Amino acid sequence: MLGRFAMRRVTRSLRQRLIMIFGGVSLLLGLVSSVVIENRATQTLTSLGQDKLEEISRSIARVMSQSLVERRREIDLISRLPTLTLEDWQTESVRTIIDAVKQGYRPYAWMGLSDINGRVIVASDGLLEGVDVSARPWFIRGKERLFTGDVHEALLLARHLQPSASPSEPLRFIDFAAPVRNSQGEIIGVIATHAHWTWIEAVIKESVSQEHTSHQIDVFLVDRAGQVLYTLSRTREVELFGTSSASGALNLTLTEDMFKEYISARAAIVGPGSEDLGWSVVVRQPREIALASVSILHQQMLWLGIGLSLLLVVLADRAAVRFSRPLQDIERTASQINAGKEDVNFSVKSSGIRELDSLSLSLAGMTHTLITRKTALQDLNQSLESQVLARTADLTEANRKLESLASTDGLTGLANRRQFDKILLEEIARARRHSHPLALILLDIDFFKHFNDRYGHQAGDDCLRAVAQALKRVGRRSSDFVARYGGEEFAIILPETPCAKALELAKAVCTTVRSLDIPHSDSPIGFVTISAGVTCLDTRDPQPAITLVSRADAALYKAKVSGRNQAFLDNSGHLDGRGKPTA
Repeated sequence: MLGRFAMRRVTRSLRQRLIMIFGGVSLLLGLVSSVVIENRATQTLTSLGQDKLEEISRSIARVMSQSLVERRREIDLISRLPTLTLEDWQTESVRTIIDAVKQGYRPYAWMGLSDINGRVIVASDGLLEGVDVSARPWFIRGKERLFTGDVHEALLLARHLQPSASPSEPLRFIDFAAPVRNSQGEIIGVIATHAHWTWIEAVIKESVSQEHTSHQIDVFLVDRAGQVLYTLSRTREVELFGTSSASGALNLTLTEDMFKEYISARAAIVGPGSEDLGWSVVVRQPREIALASVSILHQQMLWLGIGLSLLLVVLADRAAVRFSRPLQDIERTASQINAGKEDVNFSVKSSGIRELDSLSLSLAGMTHTLITRKTALQDLNQSLESQVLARTADLTEANRKLESLASTDGLTGLANRRQFDKILLEEIARARRHSHPLALILLDIDFFKHFNDRYGHQAGDDCLRAVAQALKRVGRRSSDFVARYGGEEFAIILPETPCAKALELAKAVCTTVRSLDIPHSDSPIGFVTISAGVTCLDTRDPQPAITLVSRADAALYKAKVSGRNQAFLDNSGHLDGRGKPTA
């Protein structure tokens, strides 16, 4: 029965492997070619899309730059009019010029002329005449040079003008100002105009075609601080993130769709006055829209790969059948031998495949040899089983001894640092699970280096062994754990022990070590002493083991600096011993 199962397993394995090889290779080739083609197409379309968005952003930026230049040129020309340079502004001709210019360009909300002290002398529709504007940025900067002011909300004019078309949006203006000079070139005032923000909106909307909108192309106007000033987008809520290192394009992300990918481009608005604004036009398009043709190509390549894989799987199955038939003949003969028929004639028809015929002859010879040695192998097997049992017992005992050596300090016979770390983690987990207190004492022999230097390392080793034995004798319970922490340091883990009890035990340890009366002439006391730091588990701590050792070490340090030969309790506010704060 075992032979039948084995041969069938071989037959199935051969067929399966051929199918897996042919199918896997075809699938792998299909996937690789699909990935390569998709990547190349993605790179090409992304580059084309990037170029398209860059051209759109540059086009909008150029239009806006030209519009800003026109407004600046207009205010500059007005400032040079002879009527204004005569310093006599309380004339009807000056008022006519101001009103005519303001009415001649619809986006102008206000235009006014102020004297050198910042008082408005003449203004369109008489608004703000006599008002002091000396603190306004357009006046301050306009006295110095031709100035373009960044977008801002209406302040002085808010109550005089009609509100914005959208109740939720305040009136916003862009300022243009220029100094007015007399015939001697002296500045005698400032001419300024406030242009409605709707002027910028109109420029952007005129620059974006219907085709761009249908392809979900969004346009944003941002300032130098990265704040979105205007959005021509399918949503109002937009967040602005950092710049790309490759092209410097800003990455705008919709707050309602944080995981959507975009390709984007950015173009700065350059030209006279642009340095006052620092505006940029950012254009973006959803990546899935820009690369829609790549998705279709990917699906076609996927179906082509699946079809090719299925075809090669069918061909592999047909080829496997030819190999499996001779193996089935071998399987039938092997099954008879397995059933106990040792006189079976191991003969298989020639398959025409040299390797299979050679396998048949080899199996026949091997069968004869196996039957001959069957009895000897049975006897040998019994002997080997007995030896294995004996060796297994020896190995178990050796492993136990090795484990003991790996967890024990060779000098003191106490547990070593490795075993201490393991037991500390186990006790912390148990204390948290059952809400039991857990205390830790760290101890350090005082002036031990001086002891070694004066009495020698052999005496130092004897001292360490004596202290270790003293630690074993003081207040030991079966659950308490004493270890050599390293060098002249020791540690005691006290499960189900509150801090107050642990402190008492630490003091008892200090007393016991002192009572050993081990001479130490380099110690102020004259004998070997020990200092101790005590702390308890804080169940709120995310790294309790590290913190527990750190707090105990800090308490030990306090004991050292306070004179040694004493025990200090860590005062971190958890003295109830259960990891709960007391206050």
